[in-house]
Amino acid sequence: MGLKLGDVSLGRENNIDFWRLCLATAVIWSHSYPLLFGNNDREPFLLATGGQRTGGDLAVDGFFILSGFLIARSWTSSRGLGDYLRRRALRIYPGFLMAVAVSGLIAGPLLHRSPAAYWKNFPWRAFLIGGANLNFVEPIKSVSINASLWSIRYEFLCYLAVAGLGLCGILSRRRFVALAFLACMSVYAGQIYFNLRLPGSRLSWLYCSPDSWPRLMSDFLAGVLFYCYRDRIVLSWPLAIGAVMGLLAMGVVAPSLQALPLAVPVLGGYVLFFASYLPMGRLQHVARRGDLSYGLYLYAYPIQLLLVKAFQPWLNPLSLFLIALAVTAVFAAASWRFVESPFLRLKRSSRPSQDRPELAIEPPHATAEPLTPTAPSE
Repeated sequence: MGLKLGDVSLGRENNIDFWRLCLATAVIWSHSYPLLFGNNDREPFLLATGGQRTGGDLAVDGFFILSGFLIARSWTSSRGLGDYLRRRALRIYPGFLMAVAVSGLIAGPLLHRSPAAYWKNFPWRAFLIGGANLNFVEPIKSVSINASLWSIRYEFLCYLAVAGLGLCGILSRRRFVALAFLACMSVYAGQIYFNLRLPGSRLSWLYCSPDSWPRLMSDFLAGVLFYCYRDRIVLSWPLAIGAVMGLLAMGVVAPSLQALPLAVPVLGGYVLFFASYLPMGRLQHVARRGDLSYGLYLYAYPIQLLLVKAFQPWLNPLSLFLIALAVTAVFAAASWRFVESPFLRLKRSSRPSQDRPELAIEPPHATAEPLTPTAPSE
């Protein structure tokens, strides 16, 4: 019998920063193929899973699962809605806005075939509004600049969803969270097996595809659900090995079932949290001097594009990945040192309000756990 997730997640000893770093690195590796060859036909994960998932897709799933867990805890530990939103904005906006500025004002003209034409047609109003709305729209349609930024907007909207559910009291009833998760998974299954398309259009301020929400919200709510049931979830080697075997069976052995995307939120989430709280020595302190995962994700795409434009005949996926990783790490370190970290210092430590019920712990008389943030994203 292993330890329960609620017991091991009490303190700061975890590997979450390490695995987020791995997920950001996986995105860079996965993007090396389409940016070099123009498509994902040779991407290893897509080939191994019969076209179900690229490595970048799985990494984004992992980010949203971890985020659901951490943001649920952040809501519980905040003093109220204002404190919660302030902490979320300080974590997301500064790094994102700087990445938008670097992408649009520096990488953009370098990538465009004509810098003069780029600046002549640059839509300043859309650029500024898009950055403020966490939606960096490519300034010039003929050049791709930073396609990785699309998920940041969905992430922040998930933060707002947690706040809405919390204010409505739904998060304090974990059965309702489970029902919401099952509803999202059902719609997601309908997309996969019946080509279900959700109604809706791109609202002027949302700029979000309705068809992306079932997948991303399933991942995010899975993380929230792991937090809600942390007092019952047991982390053990047999269960973790079983989850890995299940993922391999649906991803590699029987890809024709197209079941891997539906297995990732639950089985993948279990493996991710098991690995996050597995004692791993120094890896638990990998971000002690700086968390580079967010910066890696924000800056890798335009850097890879610039490398391909300059050196494509001499590059292969491995060399592009290694060079891009090294260069992006410098930008990520600068982002952490001069942008992210200074704003994170503005976040004050807070404790759960005395009148706020412990998030989704039943029965109501259960002993509340001390909640200590374990990752900068909280």
